Amino acid sequence: MVKALALVLALPLIGCVVGDPGTTGDPNMMGSGSGSGSGSGSGSGTANQVSGTIDANTQWSGEILVVGITTINAGVTVTVAAGTTLTFKGVAALQVNGILDVQGTSAAKVTMKPETQGWGGISINAGGELKFNYVDQTGGMITTNGTGKATIVDSRMSHASGDFLMMNGGTIDVSYSAIGVEPGQTDTTHCDMHFNPGGNVIKFVHSNVSSSSYGVMFFGGMSADFTYNNWFTNTTDVDTQTSSPVSGNFSNGWFDKGAPTGSGLTVSNPAGQRLSACDGTNDASCAGPRP
Repeated sequence: MVKALALVLALPLIGCVVGDPGTTGDPNMMGSGSGSGSGSGSGSGTANQVSGTIDANTQWSGEILVVGITTINAGVTVTVAAGTTLTFKGVAALQVNGILDVQGTSAAKVTMKPETQGWGGISINAGGELKFNYVDQTGGMITTNGTGKATIVDSRMSHASGDFLMMNGGTIDVSYSAIGVEPGQTDTTHCDMHFNPGGNVIKFVHSNVSSSSYGVMFFGGMSADFTYNNWFTNTTDVDTQTSSPVSGNFSNGWFDKGAPTGSGLTVSNPAGQRLSACDGTNDASCAGPRP
């Protein structure tokens, strides 16, 4: 049985609102009419709506419409079931102080997208954690702050209005994923990754980095692992600045414009051609989301 949200209040930023617009009364009631209360939106045929503060463990499934700034409190886990679609209205965004666990699967990916164009993205704040498995995210951004942590596997991200994966401290662990789109397609993202100075712990491997002005603005991070990636159709793959010393291993990757150079960058055994797409049998040497 999918758990209903434990708290439903009417005002954004005060309570988490789930169900049809204007639904009030019993805070334990989800949806309306014959709704199942599962977060699937089956009660009225419209998406469940979410905004405000979530202060109890919750599961989202089906069609979810995020209509405002939504904060997951520390100590709280929001689980997003396989096959769920999260649509973000306007500047709606997720602030993660607890855990956001997005459990897509190969057969039932989770989709995150704007209602029209643009949305506020996902911020993982100090003590917060994001877990992505088989997620297709269009627009928004993902930002770690302080000790925030993001683990992203088998996911696709593109079409940010600015930079997509940003770090202001914290930890990222990305594998078998893609930021950007394939050659011949267009993207809006400026930097696929933008890592500011400030204690970043970086592992970004077996993934595709493409179709942006900058693959990575690497301005903060020591002993970063960028091995076994494909870098293509970016104006600049790796940008560093002398005022912000960094170190990173970019070995065993493919760069369509040639291997990057710069202080602190290691590039051993660069690939002569694009690394093979991952198919579940070649994990040790492939790059990109697995099917």
